[in-house]
Amino acid sequence: MPTQPPPTTDPLAPDDVPDLPGARVHVDFRKWGDGEHWQFEATYLGADEFGHWLGLPAGTAFARPGAAFEARRAQVVLFPLASGYAATFWDCLEEEPHRVLIYVDIATTPVWRRDDAGWSVTAVDLDLDVIRLVDGTVYVDDEDEFAEHQVSLAYPAEVVAGAERDCAWVLESVRSETGPFGGAGFEWLRRYLASSDSVEA
Repeated sequence: MPTQPPPTTDPLAPDDVPDLPGARVHVDFRKWGDGEHWQFEATYLGADEFGHWLGLPAGTAFARPGAAFEARRAQVVLFPLASGYAATFWDCLEEEPHRVLIYVDIATTPVWRRDDAGWSVTAVDLDLDVIRLVDGTVYVDDEDEFAEHQVSLAYPAEVVAGAERDCAWVLESVRSETGPFGGAGFEWLRRYLASSDSVEA
């Protein structure tokens, strides 16, 4: 099985992403039509064959219109090189069976930018989520929302097809523990937790 789904864009040039671990990155999730979705700050950790990795300490503030919370656990987030998803690997502080261990947002291909405010990465959330719990349960969430938004937000046919393709690939990869879900994500998390950057925000 391929370690990544087929690319939806050309891979980023080296100058299009942070070049040093430790750079601050603003994560800008949007909804289709450019509505604001989750916003948060992260630290650039580095890159590997799967993409670019960010670290977030416990206490990181997440906000979107009408909702906000602080993360209870540290996490690392993978933004792939040229595919439509963002994968979060959570620190498992307690072995609670129904706690989320991996959460994958199906999204448009991430776009990196640098301006006077610093680095940012933007992706449009496409509703579908692939989730793995501590007890090994794996499932797809928000399929009803995805179906609804195909009509209410007028997703183009190619966006729908791409989201369905990426979701199917991620679901199989999480179940089979292949690609970035075969150990790479938790190795990045282990290294992040061992660093001072993972101390609560």
